[in-house]
Amino acid sequence: MRTLILLFIGLISTPLHATLSAYLDKNPLLAGETVTLTIRSESGKDDPDLSALEQDFQILGRSSSSQIRMVNGTTTRTHDWLIQLRPKRLGTLQIPAIRVGQAQTDPITLEVRKPELAQGQLPEAFIEFEADKRSAWLREQITVTARLYVRGDLLSGSFSEPASSHAVIEQLGDQSESQSLRGTHRYRVIERRYAIFAEQSGTLTLDGPVFSGEVADSNRRSQGLFGFGTPSRSLYAAADPLQIEIKPPPSDAATWLPAQDVQLSQSISPADGPWQVGQPLTRTVTLTVFGQLHTQLPDFTPALPANTQSFTEPAQEQTRSDGEQLIATRSYSTAIIPGAGNALTLPAVTLEWWDTASNTLRQATLPERVLKLTGAAPPAPTPQPQPQPLSAADNSAAPTPASIDTGVDWRWQVAALTCAAGWLGTLLAWLWQTRRRERSPATAPSVPDRREVLRALEHDDARRCRQALLDWARQASGQALRLDQLSQLSDDPALPAALAALDQAAYGGGDNVPREPLMQLVCHFRPTTQQADGRAALAPLYPE
Repeated sequence: MRTLILLFIGLISTPLHATLSAYLDKNPLLAGETVTLTIRSESGKDDPDLSALEQDFQILGRSSSSQIRMVNGTTTRTHDWLIQLRPKRLGTLQIPAIRVGQAQTDPITLEVRKPELAQGQLPEAFIEFEADKRSAWLREQITVTARLYVRGDLLSGSFSEPASSHAVIEQLGDQSESQSLRGTHRYRVIERRYAIFAEQSGTLTLDGPVFSGEVADSNRRSQGLFGFGTPSRSLYAAADPLQIEIKPPPSDAATWLPAQDVQLSQSISPADGPWQVGQPLTRTVTLTVFGQLHTQLPDFTPALPANTQSFTEPAQEQTRSDGEQLIATRSYSTAIIPGAGNALTLPAVTLEWWDTASNTLRQATLPERVLKLTGAAPPAPTPQPQPQPLSAADNSAAPTPASIDTGVDWRWQVAALTCAAGWLGTLLAWLWQTRRRERSPATAPSVPDRREVLRALEHDDARRCRQALLDWARQASGQALRLDQLSQLSDDPALPAALAALDQAAYGGGDNVPREPLMQLVCHFRPTTQQADGRAALAPLYPE
């Protein structure tokens, strides 16, 4: 009985230990050919994990099939997966172990060879891959060119980019196409240019691009149903890798910025003035670096002028290409409100960089600029003299009334008369101040606080700016206003559109808010007499 139980357990557990195998339909393989990998399992139908193949192979397609066989009462079930592969490079490749469920296949070695050509014979497709220099500085732009030559009528194909795990690679412009005659054959030429930036010193290995495609084959019959379709054959080409020596930065370079040229420029708004004390102006400093990425520019901020209120916006960056090199730019915009004085000095800006053409350390400099200011700062209030208390000596020197002996204590009479006179004087002063306030305008209207609005504009925070602007308007006008009614506080024609853009950005996900009209509103606004007295000069919210 024990033997039968063990035999039964062995029979039902056999599928769990069934074999998993893999094999190729051809090996070795010529460049441009495809190979079919077959994975066969005798248990389960779990899909194989093919992610390990993507490193060296392009997966062109896959299919599966199942078979059931019964021989002498024994049933055998098999499941096959057929994967069509195209190698990405030449040489000895390995198809790694592929897992299916709890089992995995054995690795397979595949040899990919170049087709043998007769003496002087050119292949149907080949790639020229070259660099403009064999030695470069760390993070210096290296320009490489890849040219694909294809003979015949190209139907389809893929042309990969150079690759390296230790470099940043950016394509320069669009690819160009031309015709070239090599020997007795005419080729179609596809050219691409790339900017390479090494991220570490030493030897940089740059893997060349790979081409695989289909060309029309006039020697074969038409394919497809009823003989329709264009016959084709596969082509393959791969470029040899490039090796470039990367030098570390010189020891005397404090800021490492290798480039072909560096320029500093600035603009002032308003450009030609007038620039007035207390009125905002905008200074924009732009750094332009030829042969570099904006992500590799040093982080520096231009110095702020003294005796001013300044608000610097986040830097604006971009990288563009002129077809020959990359050009990186970074701009800093600062809103400046000059304080007292006749002139505003904008500090000089200096940046150190490495000239890759002459291999020398250089400086880009933006000279100091002085702006003449008009107007004057509001005068400081003149302190009022404080009354001094009388000393004991002064009190003793004051004349005293003569004593009259009436039989009544005269000190109580004097105290009563003094209290009555003081009360009467207080009443008369109150009445005089009240009538003066009603008849006379206020002489010192208060200026509403605009700092919270400017801070919100500096951080590009639309919701915070909207609330701060409403609070500022309430203080400035003396009544609660809607956002669209704020245009009554200024005659600037750009203000209504700026307020609408602010409302859209705060709640509708719009674009950035135009800063200039809002800054002009809060910086130029001065409350009127009625507004300073608490009664707004605006039209009523709900007119009759």
